[in-house]
Amino acid sequence: MPAVIRSLFAAAIMSSWATTCLAITPEEKDKVRELVKQGGEFAHSGNFVDARDRLLQALALAKVPAIALYAGRAYENLRDLAKAAQFYRMASEMPLDESLWDNDKSKTEFQLRARDDARIALMQLLDRNSAVKIQLVGKGDGTIQATVDGAVLDPSVLMYEQPVTPGSHVVAVTQGARRFSQIVNVDRLEHKAVTFDLTPLPEPATAAPNANPPTTKAAQPAPVLSPFEPQPTPSVPHSASGHSHAYSTWTAVGVGAAGLGTGVIAAIITNGKRSTLLSQGCSSDGICPKDRQIAQSDIDSHNTWRTVSTVGFIIGGVGMAAATTLWLTEPKAVTSPQIGLFAMPGTVGTQGIF
Repeated sequence: MPAVIRSLFAAAIMSSWATTCLAITPEEKDKVRELVKQGGEFAHSGNFVDARDRLLQALALAKVPAIALYAGRAYENLRDLAKAAQFYRMASEMPLDESLWDNDKSKTEFQLRARDDARIALMQLLDRNSAVKIQLVGKGDGTIQATVDGAVLDPSVLMYEQPVTPGSHVVAVTQGARRFSQIVNVDRLEHKAVTFDLTPLPEPATAAPNANPPTTKAAQPAPVLSPFEPQPTPSVPHSASGHSHAYSTWTAVGVGAAGLGTGVIAAIITNGKRSTLLSQGCSSDGICPKDRQIAQSDIDSHNTWRTVSTVGFIIGGVGMAAATTLWLTEPKAVTSPQIGLFAMPGTVGTQGIF
């Protein structure tokens, strides 16, 4: 901040000759001198808002690089980085007309230093801050307006990088009735390009009028069937319920077959284990003598397989019974009768399919 304050005081000191360089009235010269002085006082107290406002008023009357440079520094202290860059760039590119101050070399040198200081301030501002650069592709109709976080950018700076703080920013471009926007995340010291395509959308194609409209064909009369030709009546197809019925029948057959197969296999295994126990002196009821060392696991295995066999036969029997019932109750396809008249020489009668 001390450098900014010193620069603003320098502006106040130099305003006496800066105002003489332009073709303005004496009253306007005094106004510029007073505005620059007030801007320096506000900056010295840390009130950069009022300092900025006074310098902008002075710059509107006297377009010289030094005042634009000090306005940019006021914007930078307010952290309005885009505006600071705009005024630094304005000061660095502002033309000089030495004849306006009677070719006074000292005043020319001061303005040249102000332009150089503005270029340096702009480079330093971009180096120590993040930035976005708006790139426009294509060309549409209408005036282009660009904004960063809602702040309108001067059209003269659209081609340059705009310094921003790190974080998320909304960059938008408006042209006529079209508006484009992007949310851009910028890291610290990152410089990022944001591209917008302004190419107009193609007009929707319109169908050309048909010179030869299609002719409408006359409706053909329905064929008349002879009363002596038999009128076939289509047979009624099986409904979806018939298919479901057949599926249930075969499912019951599968369950029954699986149950019977399991029962047969388990019965064979049970019979083998029963023969083993009988050979060791056990009775047919599964009671074994206590003086024999017969493993309890053999007795338990025999009982388990006997139970599995019994359950398997039960499931098999139920499944087969259900399959038989479903098969007997399955609906049959019915063919509707077809009847017609026939005529032969000396004979008239009916014929049909029943």
